[in-house]
Amino acid sequence: SIALRNDGSIRSWGNNSSGQLGNDTTTNSNIPVQVIGSCSIGAAVDKIVESMTVSVFPNPSYGKFTVAITDETKQFFIEIYTMLGKKITTMNIFNDPLLNQVDLSSFHKGIYFLKIYGNEKMHTEKILIK
Repeated sequence: SIALRNDGSIRSWGNNSSGQLGNDTTTNSNIPVQVIGSCSIGAAVDKIVESMTVSVFPNPSYGKFTVAITDETKQFFIEIYTMLGKKITTMNIFNDPLLNQVDLSSFHKGIYFLKIYGNEKMHTEKILIK
């Protein structure tokens, strides 16, 4: 679970076997802990300037998502990041047909970020695996 406090800080609690609480540990917590990291998904990408229209559903899910991209570009890449900005994997998808299945059911429960990019366009999406 995750909460945004009035002061802008983020607290999280629950399973933390892969560091998904964002407090730089792998210790589970039943009480809210301070999230100390920040995600830098697009920090190193400077030439992508346009966004694209993307839908990711269902979200939250048990790890299987459909990514719908409304763009004529045929090839996209999906990078998956933890809440701390650690890249876990990169996938290559072809946008034909427009609906693409992404199976993350082997990932631990928690919050992840998808960076979807191709043809100098980019979109980021927060997903929750329950």
